[in-house]
Amino acid sequence: MACLGCSLIGLINLGLHWEERTAFVENITWELQSQLTLSKSQTQKIMEINYEFYDAISDVQQQSTEHDIVDEQINLLIVDKNKKIMSVLNEDQQREWLKGYVQRLHTK
Repeated sequence: MACLGCSLIGLINLGLHWEERTAFVENITWELQSQLTLSKSQTQKIMEINYEFYDAISDVQQQSTEHDIVDEQINLLIVDKNKKIMSVLNEDQQREWLKGYVQRLHTK
């Protein structure tokens, strides 16, 4: 009976993780869509990039307990994600995204 309880708790945690993951990716993708006019193909590719990013961040956070190492690895993942997203955008979209990105950096 104890194994059934553990399995149930594991399934609940997995469900919560899945919902959190989906909300995270949809929010990040919506943010970009609200700034740029994206095609369905671009939106799908960017969502895939964001899912990979979320999964990589989760892995980093689970594997390391040292805050500085986690921060450094996450910063590298952000750079990689941004490069991948840039490759999906056309030149006008790239300029617009960079302009908004720089503005957000200065308001933080």
